[in-house]
Amino acid sequence: MANMSKILAFVTVNLLICAVYGQNLTLDGYVFESGNRGYLNVAQIDVFDDKEQLLGTTFSDLDGHFVIDVPARFNYKVVATKDMFDAVETLVDVEQQGDSNKIFLQLKMDRSPGYIFEITLAEKRDHDSIIVDAIKNSRIEVYNNTTKEPVMVLEDHPHPQFNVALIKGNHYTILVRKDGFLAKRMEAFVNIEGCILCFEGVGSVTPGVSDNLTGGNDTGVLLANVELDRIYEGKTIPINNILYEFGSSELDKRDMEGLESLATLMSDNPDLTVEIGSHTDSRGGNERNMELSRERAQKVVDFLVDNEVLRSRLISRGYGETELKNDCTNGVDCSDREHRQNRRTELKVLGIASVKAEIKTLAHIKQLEQGEALLEEIQFGGQIQIPLDSTAIESDSLHLDEVIKQSQSEAIGNTSVDADESIETEIEEEESMSSIIYRIVIKESEEILSEEDSLYTLHSNLIEYKNEDGNYLYMIGEYDTLRAIERFFKTVRIAYPDAYKIQDEEGTLSRI
Repeated sequence: MANMSKILAFVTVNLLICAVYGQNLTLDGYVFESGNRGYLNVAQIDVFDDKEQLLGTTFSDLDGHFVIDVPARFNYKVVATKDMFDAVETLVDVEQQGDSNKIFLQLKMDRSPGYIFEITLAEKRDHDSIIVDAIKNSRIEVYNNTTKEPVMVLEDHPHPQFNVALIKGNHYTILVRKDGFLAKRMEAFVNIEGCILCFEGVGSVTPGVSDNLTGGNDTGVLLANVELDRIYEGKTIPINNILYEFGSSELDKRDMEGLESLATLMSDNPDLTVEIGSHTDSRGGNERNMELSRERAQKVVDFLVDNEVLRSRLISRGYGETELKNDCTNGVDCSDREHRQNRRTELKVLGIASVKAEIKTLAHIKQLEQGEALLEEIQFGGQIQIPLDSTAIESDSLHLDEVIKQSQSEAIGNTSVDADESIETEIEEEESMSSIIYRIVIKESEEILSEEDSLYTLHSNLIEYKNEDGNYLYMIGEYDTLRAIERFFKTVRIAYPDAYKIQDEEGTLSRI
């Protein structure tokens, strides 16, 4: 009798195997958030067999529902994943589900620490009573500076709203571009660099109505209205955080934030030609104030040129005390704070290129910025790793001088040329001087250096040259234009204070 039971069990199991493996099985289920917070859409559902072989993949719909047919097996592992949520695994034993060819599943997911950032784009309005239209068809990109990876690229987004997942421990850059508007760059720091949740370039940020932040501010939905500035010739834009001491045109560390923001604005909006205008307060003589404002404007222009903004896109102008923002004229007793309102720098749009510059992806822009930052940090030493994309540089293992040259060629080669005759003239002059090579001398010595000298270790392409005086010059770099060499010369001087520029015309060297 016992043997008969074993035989029947064996036959039953084999019949079940034949039945199961002879057909597909349907998995039908829902994905929802723990705490009865609603169903989850666009959750990825992967189904594996007991040998970890992937049998199929699907996604939940707007109602959190999914259906997937997979080859019949006895055991399955179902894995649900979604941005901002912890992955969940469910083991399915077909024998425990009966002989039905459909199995119903409910997958509960816990939100991981982080936020959903929901942004609505609209035109900036001058007054709260003005009604403006939402902005559609923008180019929207998000880049993770921590992992150095792009996380979103929407080239022609048809809606004014979009959302992005912000994971704790990451710094994100969000760039929105739309024809007819100034590009908008935003920074989000999520539990990084001392910020639990910090935004730059964004106005008011509030918790979502239907999904408020948790008690510990660990998770939740954040809403923000982001306004874009319409751009037109004659538009004036105040530049904040460029402050001057009374009677001085010198820029210092306190001005770096404003200067770098201005350089970023010019980089993100390559089609603009602008005036950099500087204003003084009323204290001091009128003529001296006019001269001082011209010096201040020129200092800002020089900084921008040093940061790869073409000089042909910039005009400096000093206004002195001719356009005060308040009543603090000559003889009026005002506080230093009131006078400081008049000591300001402004950008005025002079022209917008009719032929648009080639669009660089945000990832490309950030990679170039990271490369330039590394130049400052390592003081021109040895081999460095910069993950540039294939359109920029084929190899990611480059000598420093090659990175310098690449950064400069990007700044020059990707500049839009339109009816601006000054740009065309400048390019023609540079092409006519193509036989001249510009280099930077980092050391001059009466004695030849040994091959073990640290300069050879730091610079794999160090060039040695003996001049007419019998001295040995040791040079780095190979540039086609003066503009290309100027950007990094000041930085080279940080590492090599005695460095100087030379031009090499068919083997004849002359100091610049």
